[in-house]
Amino acid sequence: MNFLRLFITICTVAAFNAAYADDSNLKLLAESNLAFGINMYQQLRKPNSNLFFSPFSIYETLSMVNDGAEGETASQIKEVLRPATGLDIRQGVKNANILIENMQKDGQGEIAVANSIWPDRDYHFLERYISLLKDIYGVRIEPVDYKKEDTREKAQKKINQWVEEKTRGKIKNLISKDMLDEDTRMVLTNAIYFKGNWETTFDKAATRKLPFHRDNGSDVTADFMNRRGVFGYTEVEKAQLLEIPYKGDKTSMVIVLPDSSSEIRQIEDKLSVVQLSDWMSKMQYRKVDAVIPKFKMDYGILLNEPLESLGMKQAFDKKRADFSGMDGCNAQKCYHWLYVSKGIHKAFISVDEEGTEAAAATSVHMAELTSVGPPTPVFKADHPFLFFIRERDNGIVLFMGRFATPQ
Repeated sequence: MNFLRLFITICTVAAFNAAYADDSNLKLLAESNLAFGINMYQQLRKPNSNLFFSPFSIYETLSMVNDGAEGETASQIKEVLRPATGLDIRQGVKNANILIENMQKDGQGEIAVANSIWPDRDYHFLERYISLLKDIYGVRIEPVDYKKEDTREKAQKKINQWVEEKTRGKIKNLISKDMLDEDTRMVLTNAIYFKGNWETTFDKAATRKLPFHRDNGSDVTADFMNRRGVFGYTEVEKAQLLEIPYKGDKTSMVIVLPDSSSEIRQIEDKLSVVQLSDWMSKMQYRKVDAVIPKFKMDYGILLNEPLESLGMKQAFDKKRADFSGMDGCNAQKCYHWLYVSKGIHKAFISVDEEGTEAAAATSVHMAELTSVGPPTPVFKADHPFLFFIRERDNGIVLFMGRFATPQ
């Protein structure tokens, strides 16, 4: 009995800046993507630690995996994807990719999405599955050979080069030699890149070194950007929210700042789609004194445990996984079949006076309006906070994380 692995990779680089189409399916996708992202966040968060990932990147990869799953395996993956009522996941993802492509064409920022598959050249995948990947995800197909060590090394280099190119050099050496073996039958890769400037940049001359108060009680010095300007702003129970738009005013970074470093766990505990939507609905444009740390962050995680904890168990089960929608084989039909062996996600973000650049890579082995009257509020992010980078028209969250300590 042979168990064949499917290796799937997603790479994302971003710093959002634009959005266009107003499509109901996009809004449903945004809701589902956020629900999935919050669930992942709850699985990944650890005390006193930074956290950064792309829920959109992982979501799109799991969508491609789900398109080849059947039975209970497919049901579990779909449940993890948290589709909103009425959402056609495939069409939602396709529309989101078209939306991102239109952002690039409109010149609002540097952004691109690409998908590719790297099947074993001698393994038969169902044409209907390959056609589906072409139609929905626009995949590029490049057959490789995983059977021998030297040919696997060539395949590894090709895939890593593709990832590095599509992420503008931010994700390098995503796949190590031990991630591929003679049982690997396909690698699916997704890459998204965006780099954009703030709508109004921060003056570098105003950047100052100040203490950042970590939630373990210690302090560390960091560079803080300063600007008085008009932002989206609100105050909610035990937190402030600030929205900083990127150039073109179509995308933004939203920062959720607890009242103190010790409050972040309480904010995280009640984080939900409804709660975040309620907070966002209260935001108004007003003059704010914003004090935001510059930061860079590299993040990497193994996704097996969080995905299994969310309910995606059967896909990783060698004996029960059913991906017969990819190759026609499962335990009842063939002597070999596919399963997911591991999932990997890597991410990078850089925030400075000019704007934001972010990157993430995931691999799944399956084988001006001012307020009058009140004083100008001060938004001083000198202790741990949550942040989201989102497309504003539909609310698609492509990145989210927690900044807990300067590196």
